[in-house]
Amino acid sequence: MSEPANTKTRRLGRVWWIVFAVGFVGLVLLVSFFVRFKTFQIPSGSMIPTVLPGDHVFVRMWRFGPASPERGDLVVFRSPDHPESLIFNRVVGLPGDRVEIVGKRLRINGREVREPYVAHRDPRTYGSGEGPIAIRDNLAPEAVPADHFFMMGDNRDYSFDSRFYGTVPRANLLGGGEVMVYLSVDPETREVRWSRSGLRLH
Repeated sequence: MSEPANTKTRRLGRVWWIVFAVGFVGLVLLVSFFVRFKTFQIPSGSMIPTVLPGDHVFVRMWRFGPASPERGDLVVFRSPDHPESLIFNRVVGLPGDRVEIVGKRLRINGREVREPYVAHRDPRTYGSGEGPIAIRDNLAPEAVPADHFFMMGDNRDYSFDSRFYGTVPRANLLGGGEVMVYLSVDPETREVRWSRSGLRLH
């Protein structure tokens, strides 16, 4: 015995309603994701080995409130010297902290910081009297002003960061804390580094 036409119509209507509801929820989630996250391509090696040149990353943006990163967070910010340029570094000093570097070792408020993510690739250590580069390895104690942050790259011997351009105002911070690689392409060979896809960076 065949099913009445009106029953088929109601069933088909329910199916289309479910499809519409699922599609709408998916669209809302997708829009929400791209409002909260923005994509960036990493061009330099200042964050090696954590972030590699050619990494394409999602970064959570701080659009809906003041930026309040924690010490150790990876962040994107506008350069204090050139606001049109974006920099990707790690927060090492918070407002009120006293930052110091002794023989390449970072100290915060007088205590040496454990930094398993840092790489020192230059065996040389510059001391006082060796010109501007001396602050790379030995930085006199410096207080981080209110609403400012001290940034450094993980590729510590080859990073242009707060040691050279100073602290970064809170207003320059764009996003960070949650960072994930969605694509990584070796800039020299143009080969895709599939093993890095989906990698969450800390």
